[in-house]
Amino acid sequence: MHLLKGIDYHWPVFVAYPLLVESTAAMKRNLLWLVTVLLLGSVHLADAQQRRIPVVARLSSGPSGDPLQKAGYAAFQKGLRELGWLESQNIRLEPRWTGDNPEKARDLVADLVRRGADVIVANGSPMIAAAKEGASTIPIVMAGAGTEPVSAGFVRSLAKPGGDITGLSLLSADLDAKRLELLN
Repeated sequence: MHLLKGIDYHWPVFVAYPLLVESTAAMKRNLLWLVTVLLLGSVHLADAQQRRIPVVARLSSGPSGDPLQKAGYAAFQKGLRELGWLESQNIRLEPRWTGDNPEKARDLVADLVRRGADVIVANGSPMIAAAKEGASTIPIVMAGAGTEPVSAGFVRSLAKPGGDITGLSLLSADLDAKRLELLN
């Protein structure tokens, strides 16, 4: 301990002291350990700085202030939270509404592509069609396609959709006869 006499005790001294008093082999081992820890730490910090939060876009028809739209969006957020996706922490949400103009969907999709959306959740057939047309490289999740997805050209088949589209369809036209059968 005579080497530390009169020296203010700071952490570099405690790290360096064992290197001063040990053998050459132990010094090399400790130095290698220290360099490894510093390199791994710097790689981890660089990786953490480069991670970006995924962007989930939600494309819906109708005005954003509509109570039904608000309730649907709130349910969407709640479902994401229940799955561990927390807005502004590990996910960024970009909701878009067409208002009373469904033709606006193409412009909204183009904007979402420019903003780097990682996935587009499209509510309803017109939104799905606009997303498929304008976002050829971004995965699209159908949320309640009002038409049958195969006949609408959204997917090749229900068993093997292919492409970048997945999700739910109401399949209402195909199921209407079956629903009437169940009522009997």
